[in-house]
Amino acid sequence: MNRQPLIIAAETAMNTWDPDPDHARQVCRLALDIYDQLAPLHDLDKYSAGGVPPRRILETAALMHDIGWSGSGSRGHHKKSHAMIMDMSLPGVSDTDHKKIALVARYHRKRHPDPSRHYFFAEMNPDDQRQVQWLAGILRVADGLDRAHTADVKRIACGIVNDTITLEIQCPSGFAVAVYGANRKKALLEEISGCTVIITP
Repeated sequence: MNRQPLIIAAETAMNTWDPDPDHARQVCRLALDIYDQLAPLHDLDKYSAGGVPPRRILETAALMHDIGWSGSGSRGHHKKSHAMIMDMSLPGVSDTDHKKIALVARYHRKRHPDPSRHYFFAEMNPDDQRQVQWLAGILRVADGLDRAHTADVKRIACGIVNDTITLEIQCPSGFAVAVYGANRKKALLEEISGCTVIITP
């Protein structure tokens, strides 16, 4: 099966600049699992007809979310990742989708998307802003679940009941750290979904 040139480019960047690519792969796997299982809630697949599908944007951003570690360490590395992605040539990607990928990576930590503070986010239309918020919210939780960079979370089962999202995680070791990490980073997902997020074994 042919691999997407965009994913090849993302993996090349990850392997070149991310000091811990195994963490990025784990975060990507978890983020895509969450995306797929929350599809009835986020309904982002309706945007898949033109340009890069939202799921592929999430996959690409997840693989490259930590490449900024190469230039700044932990301090401001999310902003460095954004700048590095914006400076890249990404195959088959429009300017708008390029910005989405960079912003989803940028928003994997620290401030939430804010049109009053962030120019690239502010210039997007409401549908594109909603995509970035959803994808970044998912990426944050996935990143939090691998806070220890040890790939302890083996499986996720997502449930949606009323105004609650439950993430049941299979985590033979390191459960407390995974839950702590996800709880610290779940606020954006709660904000965009309008749901309370609960992480449980």
